[in-house]
Amino acid sequence: MNESISPNDIEIFNRLEFADVIWAYRPLLLNQKPEDVPQGHKIGPYIVLGHKNGNIVCLYATSTPPKTEEMRNYSLFVPKTDGNAFKKDTYIDVHRVITLLPKEFVRYAGPLTELERKQLTQKIEILKRKNVYSLRYINYKDLPLECGDIVWYENNLCLLIFERKNSFEGLVLKSEPDSKHQVSIRMNGVTYYCNIDDLVCVKKRPRPPRTDFIKKEQLNALTSKINDYYRNLVEEKRAKKGSIISLKDTLFYVFSEDEFYLQTFRAYTENGPNYVSVKVGGNTYYIDPKESIRISKNLAKNKSIHSSSEDELSIINNLKTESIPIIGYAEYINRFKLGEIIKDNETGQNEYLVISSYLEIIIVIKKEEILTHDFHPIIVDANEYHKVSELDKALFKEILIEIKGKVTCNINSNEVYKLMKCPKTP
Repeated sequence: MNESISPNDIEIFNRLEFADVIWAYRPLLLNQKPEDVPQGHKIGPYIVLGHKNGNIVCLYATSTPPKTEEMRNYSLFVPKTDGNAFKKDTYIDVHRVITLLPKEFVRYAGPLTELERKQLTQKIEILKRKNVYSLRYINYKDLPLECGDIVWYENNLCLLIFERKNSFEGLVLKSEPDSKHQVSIRMNGVTYYCNIDDLVCVKKRPRPPRTDFIKKEQLNALTSKINDYYRNLVEEKRAKKGSIISLKDTLFYVFSEDEFYLQTFRAYTENGPNYVSVKVGGNTYYIDPKESIRISKNLAKNKSIHSSSEDELSIINNLKTESIPIIGYAEYINRFKLGEIIKDNETGQNEYLVISSYLEIIIVIKKEEILTHDFHPIIVDANEYHKVSELDKALFKEILIEIKGKVTCNINSNEVYKLMKCPKTP
């Protein structure tokens, strides 16, 4: 130990600040004499926390790895690099706070890098929350939350993965694996499990407490795994040749595609006359080769519910589609336009006015109700009717106003029946 300190060292000593690395004499153990300490162990590195009563408060650092799991939890590992102040891989003992006198100071080695400084601040914050007594009086600049931090949020441990303007997307961490939480993350000797298919929103305000953080390499590996998962999920949902897509509770089987459109057949889960069975994703569907619809790719985006394997795609090559008339989806879902007069195919007698149309279901009123103004909407099967004429547009508009909101569009037949509270025709 120095008996005195030079004016130059005093000036350096007084300018030291948080996260500076210094070399100073090691404290002697009980009953230990200076001559008993090996030459290479008389001085060592310390990390400055601040000044107190003319002395330096700092953290003990060493190149010797922690020997127990508990000691590892209290340590921050700083690998030697060309850009930092250490000659070897170093372990900062974040709970071992030392007070150094000016005469114990040997030399200034340089500051921690920005990353090391940030990690040290995070570690101090975490250990303070775990009531490490020696850190209670240490003041430091609060760091904003960032990706890789683990926070306590709504009674769960959450690992922050992606940052948004006012929130983070994170993963809930469990201490035990289950059917959903299978991906393991290990930190400070503890293994957690998460479900990469279940990102949760973590709001930045009020700021949730940080309890731990993972290394950047771990975060990058996990982020890459999540991105791969969602890329595969998007590909699975992409409507393409051999897919079954669902639009407004109606199924379609894609048999070909071009740059902008999908050519499809209506698909059913039950067999019908002259239907063709196809296997898609191990499931059996039935298609009507005479019912072909062209659908915009934008409309069908991410609407695939099943995709065909290579073997299942072979059925498409056997379908003779060249002579099949193809209608557009808009034309298909609106078999009859609003305001058209239709007549049933079987008797050719009863005439109805179409007031709403959805796929094969249409809502109509009897033609004579136009004159009586006593409206009783009913639901009929569009396949059993054909168009005979069209009502004057101005008159049809007046009729719709009279019906006062009973017309419903773009909902399924069960909802139509519920909202209209009208009978289905036998």
